[in-house]
Amino acid sequence: TFYVHEAVLVTHSGFFRAAVKSEWRTDPTKPIDLTDECASVFNIYVLWLYTGEIGFLTPTTLFYEAQVTLAHAYVLGAKLHDPAFRNAVVSALFTFLKKNKKDCACNAFIKVVYVGTAKGAPARRLAIDAWATRGHSKFSGLENLVEETCVEFVHDVLKEVLKIRPDTRSDNVWEKEPERYFVKDDTNED
Repeated sequence: TFYVHEAVLVTHSGFFRAAVKSEWRTDPTKPIDLTDECASVFNIYVLWLYTGEIGFLTPTTLFYEAQVTLAHAYVLGAKLHDPAFRNAVVSALFTFLKKNKKDCACNAFIKVVYVGTAKGAPARRLAIDAWATRGHSKFSGLENLVEETCVEFVHDVLKEVLKIRPDTRSDNVWEKEPERYFVKDDTNED
């Protein structure tokens, strides 16, 4: 159970502004039910409400764990209709990636964001842009990208890559290297 001042909750969250209205609450003495939410992630939100800081990141926070937690925090911010919190989460992710000298979020971050947000969410755009502009063949998780993220993400990245790459329609690789597409006849080998 979390005890948070109503004035603090309604300052940022469209969800809480609606939830405290009398037409939505049968008994104002009862708590707002958020049992579907992870307590540790909601705690990050509450701390942010009071401090303005995404405070769970420490020098010993594991890279993967931090990203997954940030993804869940972003999704919570989307559910609570709190754009300022979502922006704070994205800023924390930027800081964390830069500090750890990483190009983009891990596949688990992407999966959580894609499952928990609507099409067009800025965190989705971040994942798409990072993979489309910084991705390379040696990226960890590339072999199982669909399984570790989702089909929709891979589709979005492919569309973005095709949009931003130079126009190569005049360079038909099959005209320059047609041998790449013919079956080699190995029956005459000794």
